[in-house]
Amino acid sequence: LFYVCFRWLSVRKAIAALFIGALLYAVILHWFHFGANWINSALAFPMGVWVAHDNERIFHWARRHFAAVLGVSFIVTLLLYVAGVYPDFAGIHRKLFIGGAQLMAMTSFTFFLTMLLCRVQFHAKYMMYIGGISYEIYLVHMKVRYVYFDTWHGNDLCVYLFLTFFATLIFKKLAARLTSFF
Repeated sequence: LFYVCFRWLSVRKAIAALFIGALLYAVILHWFHFGANWINSALAFPMGVWVAHDNERIFHWARRHFAAVLGVSFIVTLLLYVAGVYPDFAGIHRKLFIGGAQLMAMTSFTFFLTMLLCRVQFHAKYMMYIGGISYEIYLVHMKVRYVYFDTWHGNDLCVYLFLTFFATLIFKKLAARLTSFF
């Protein structure tokens, strides 16, 4: 759908078609009782495409209204968190919350964190190094999680983080050696 949309439609129409396709896909996933992670991933993809396309305009507007955007995103994140932890308090059925509001909670938290950190400058060399290998961490962490928690039945988060970091370093070295041949 992604390639077809961007091949034959204008960018705006392609993004709209992706949203419509993702919504239809999410409905089908819901009918077949797939979990919220599948639905959130389906809806997050076109949202990411839209943000990638209009990122300058979105963040220019957000920086202009920094305090309001920071406050609103924090309040929305907090309310959605409370609704998720205490669904009876909010009067929300658990399945309804997990399907749609979880995506909104993740989006508002990401936006809040982005707005909060856009005013912070990291100068620590360790933070810069971790930022430099963040893509490798993303590629490795679920494999380590599966092996550590599901296969070895580990339960220590510190050991998991250490194993993830160590596996990331090995992966980065191997990837650098393999790409040097090409």
